[in-house]
Amino acid sequence: MNNSSISQEDIRDFLKGRMSDTEAAAFREQMSKDPVLEDQVAFVQLMMSGLENLEQKHTGKNSRKLWLIIIGLLVLISGVLIYRFGINDEPTLPVPDPTVVLIPNKPNAVAQGGSPSPLADSDRPVSLCWNSRGEVVIGGQFEGSPVFGDIRLQGFGGKDIFLMNCNQQLEFQWARQFGSALADDNISEIAADSRDNILITGGIYDQAQFGDQIIRTIGHSNIGPADFFVAKLNAVGQLIWIDHNGGNMTPDKQTGDNLGVTVATDNVDNIITAGIYIGSPKMGNQRLPEGGPNDDIYIAKYSPDGTLTWVKTITSDYQLMIRDLAVDKQNDFYITGRFGHHNLSGNAYFDEDTLSSSGGQDIFIAKYTSEGKLVWTAKAGSKQLNGHDGGNCLAIDDQGNVILTGFFESVAQFGDKRIKSKGQRDFFLAKYDPSGKVIWAKSFGGSENDSGNRLCLDKKGNIYCTGKFSGTAQFDQFSLKSNGSEDMVILKCDPDGNIQWIRQAGGNSIEKSSDNVSGITINNNKLVITGFFSGIIQFGNQTLNSVGREDIFVLFLDTQGHILEARRTNYVL
Repeated sequence: MNNSSISQEDIRDFLKGRMSDTEAAAFREQMSKDPVLEDQVAFVQLMMSGLENLEQKHTGKNSRKLWLIIIGLLVLISGVLIYRFGINDEPTLPVPDPTVVLIPNKPNAVAQGGSPSPLADSDRPVSLCWNSRGEVVIGGQFEGSPVFGDIRLQGFGGKDIFLMNCNQQLEFQWARQFGSALADDNISEIAADSRDNILITGGIYDQAQFGDQIIRTIGHSNIGPADFFVAKLNAVGQLIWIDHNGGNMTPDKQTGDNLGVTVATDNVDNIITAGIYIGSPKMGNQRLPEGGPNDDIYIAKYSPDGTLTWVKTITSDYQLMIRDLAVDKQNDFYITGRFGHHNLSGNAYFDEDTLSSSGGQDIFIAKYTSEGKLVWTAKAGSKQLNGHDGGNCLAIDDQGNVILTGFFESVAQFGDKRIKSKGQRDFFLAKYDPSGKVIWAKSFGGSENDSGNRLCLDKKGNIYCTGKFSGTAQFDQFSLKSNGSEDMVILKCDPDGNIQWIRQAGGNSIEKSSDNVSGITINNNKLVITGFFSGIIQFGNQTLNSVGREDIFVLFLDTQGHILEARRTNYVL
């Protein structure tokens, strides 16, 4: 099969699944070798999606007018295809308008949005941040054509990235989407600098549209062409710069991914980002070392203009995953995640320090200077051979203490502190002093799998932590029971780890990973929380019902755990 023999009907047959397995495999192979054909497929997929939406909108009425519109569109498509693929040698992927201007919405205590997709992992926010004007920026991924209040986004294909902003009156100002037509794209975290520029990191696959730029991947992982990326956008989500790289997996020897996981800014707006890679990609002038058979970790620092300042790596014998990064007042930074094979244990190599797993996968935490010099490392976890322990999120208080949350199994050692799970995986909170010594460690949970996910701190060092639990779980003196398979939980602890209040919410879905909090942040004693849910969920006196398999929510609380219902803090997403 060659490009000259492929017709528009062939492309439509491929997109509609009308080809045999052999024909479809040959078609995919041809696409992998021919970027122009990739663009043709993406364009036809986009136009087919637009026609289907138009037909659904007009079914049963004005059918003659509808067919006139369709004929006109087909004429337009034919002309564009002749020009696009017959004359222009520089491929530019046609996409729907990635900017949507929103109108003020009706007041409500909780925001909801999403698509009717029946698939898991379809509409999920992953991160959020405040800017200097008290506006909230939310990033996540979506599939299909999700409806967010008064707007609809039209996906490029597969899972795409979204970014949204709402003002001080909690009216959305803009929304943008990024991604590719032929693969799933991921956003892992967002942050804002002192000028309200937005930093995002994640993974792109095959080719992806960022504004008017097409980004073609360099690397190749076990899921196909894939790169990790970090991008800087202005305060209204327009691309300023993007850097992307990726290593190539060695077949039959390695498995893993190229993915940006976490990003933060320091006090002078430098960008620190970290993620995972496979193979040995090149960043700047440095070739990253190839570690074990799975992912390794990169940490990179960029100047505000996107110049790569330095890059560091952490390698291991087996598995290695970074989950979060935080910067303190001195511009030193801290990272956490997990290392080791769940059955074979293993080592992780941090410059001159080597951490050895006590059993299965263990938690790591490390501190670096602003120049990337290692200060200290620490590990925590159980001796259970098939154990799964991991750090998910950390934050630094004004005294330089580190608060860490995540999950563990069995009996876990945190320095000289020992905690014990009540069942399978339990939720933990731990506090370290600036030198890496454990001050306290606490566990929460029940007989099933529970986990701490995200946290933030107020100026007094109080801790606001989110997580999830199943069945019946104990949080100090509070006993909770999930409504469905899993419920989300939000709790406040004082600086000594004592719970001040706790809130739970969850849908009635019996599916795992159906309700979760993805992000929490605080500004002027106001908490904003985002996540996703399935089925019917109750927030205070408001009931939400998901449109598809999963829907997105945004919730505002005060520091006492009360849902804010003033008009300035209410909107519909």
